[in-house]
Amino acid sequence: MTISSPISGSVIDLAVAPGAFWNDPNAPLMTIADLTTVWVTANVPEKDIALVAKDQRVDVTFAAYPGEIFEGRVLFVSHVLDPDTRRAKVRIAFPNPEDRLKPAMFANVTFFTPAQTMPVVPTTALVLKKDSNRVFVETAPWTFEPRPVKTGFQQGDQIVIQEGLKAGDRIVAKGGVLLND
Repeated sequence: MTISSPISGSVIDLAVAPGAFWNDPNAPLMTIADLTTVWVTANVPEKDIALVAKDQRVDVTFAAYPGEIFEGRVLFVSHVLDPDTRRAKVRIAFPNPEDRLKPAMFANVTFFTPAQTMPVVPTTALVLKKDSNRVFVETAPWTFEPRPVKTGFQQGDQIVIQEGLKAGDRIVAKGGVLLND
């Protein structure tokens, strides 16, 4: 028996084989998808949702294509959070003329937001104590005090400090754990 699809695309799931007997008229034989445009779905933490908006510019890198950056725009920001992960789904669409992008590929997404002035420190400056982050701030020459901080988003080895530091504070950037109690 020959079966024709009402749409063109790629077969992404096949549930039948030659000689198979099929008695359920509602069960799918195959799934066909149009992969000329693919979606990347990013899971954005609840605390960062306010920084993401429709049509915002993003850069996406795929594990399959290291060093290559795909530029895109936010297509959709979910109106609900996943209750288990406390993250919202953000959809980014990409043209896929050469079929290089495949469903279920892993990707990293960088969102570009309007410029903001925020204190940024290397992640090595953070010292974890009793489930809270702190940094050691120089109060006088060679005198340091621990100061609790609230962290924001991280990019690479840099992290934004939302509360606890101000511009110009001198901190211990590495090895602060040696100053710990």
